[in-house]
Amino acid sequence: MAFKQYTKCVAPGDFVDLTPNSWVGLLLMGQGALALVAVVVLAVIAAFSPLTSKPAILLAFVLVMEIIAYLTWWLEGRLICLNEAERNCAILGVVETHGLSDSFKGGDDDYTMNLRLAPGQEHLLAINPKITGIGRGYTDKEKYLKFLHNEFEGDGIYQLREYMYAIAALLALAFYLPWPLDLILSLLALAVALLGGIRDFRSPSHASNPGNPLDVNPNLGTLSGGDLVVVKGEWIYDSLHAGWHEIHPVRHCEIILEAENLPPPASAEFDWSRYQPVNPATGLPVDFNDPVSVESYRQYWCGKITEAEQPETGGSRDDPKHDWTVHPQVDGCKPPVIIT
Repeated sequence: MAFKQYTKCVAPGDFVDLTPNSWVGLLLMGQGALALVAVVVLAVIAAFSPLTSKPAILLAFVLVMEIIAYLTWWLEGRLICLNEAERNCAILGVVETHGLSDSFKGGDDDYTMNLRLAPGQEHLLAINPKITGIGRGYTDKEKYLKFLHNEFEGDGIYQLREYMYAIAALLALAFYLPWPLDLILSLLALAVALLGGIRDFRSPSHASNPGNPLDVNPNLGTLSGGDLVVVKGEWIYDSLHAGWHEIHPVRHCEIILEAENLPPPASAEFDWSRYQPVNPATGLPVDFNDPVSVESYRQYWCGKITEAEQPETGGSRDDPKHDWTVHPQVDGCKPPVIIT
């Protein structure tokens, strides 16, 4: 199944805190700020004299490597794994909000979606002992325990790290060149940094390759508020929030009932009775006020998603009709075109 993933989650016991709330994170940020000031001062002097060009390049290289380390932590150390494979195999919920943010997020260009969870899935939002066991907390429960946050990954932070690697290589080469060639190549590295910033260091809605729900399901259609959906993905705790569980990244998403096809709500209060999809496993409408009915429906979708992740099940993988990315019972089985 196709989806973009640039992050990895770590086991709770392997988590290293580099958030601004930790002394390590504060030390890294403070050292980076001082290094940046020193690089600028030394570079200005180096424009007129070769005496400070090598110290400036060396310090700039160290600063870039610190940035690479932080971006690597963002991608591969920030998220803490919570997975219990069977319990979050399929997640049923109603879309509350979704889309790409217009706010600047430091290059993070993930597409986000908040879900109102169907009854019986409260464990996905509940305070988790795996997190409290390593000293992390849940200080803003009113905000974070209301909806389940989901993210379809974009490549913004990953691409920023790739630019940093290119800058580090240019600075390493510049260090061995004589003045003023070393300064010229360092300025080229700065130009690469600016190019990367223009391309990727921007708000998600203006990013070059942001997250998109169609990445996980090309046949998904258009998400709308009020849609009943099923999702699956990595269940994690995001350490940059004060108690936030997410599905990050989303690996599968399917619209079960579109909001426009539902009867209008009878009141301003959320009404689960509007949602009555038929559960193929029982042939009966799902009763979202009955946890047993909800769990049966969740298990049905869990089975279908699991089948979709095992494309060799039930036939020859060489047969073109089995060349699908979403299970045929979801998007329809399309036979190959025969040319006569």
